[in-house]
Amino acid sequence: MSDIIKKSASEEDKAQLKENKHIERQKKIKKAVDERVANATEERGVFVVITGNGKGKSTSGFGTVLRAIGHGQKAALFNLSKALNGNAVK
Repeated sequence: MSDIIKKSASEEDKAQLKENKHIERQKKIKKAVDERVANATEERGVFVVITGNGKGKSTSGFGTVLRAIGHGQKAALFNLSKALNGNAVK
């Protein structure tokens, strides 16, 4: 029975060691990302194109614009519609 207890303790030690290594790797990655974010000086805008069949595209676009405005950002919305015969409006 002591062999089983030793194996369990050994497996727990291995698991804890693996977890600690993972945490250290993640800390290194976070440090690198934080440095890149701190050094970033260029501000860029975002251009989103929402396409596809079915419903929800306009709702998604309006929701995104409202969220941006709510966060104090500038936002615009362009909605291209099709005519009844299926040809794009010119």
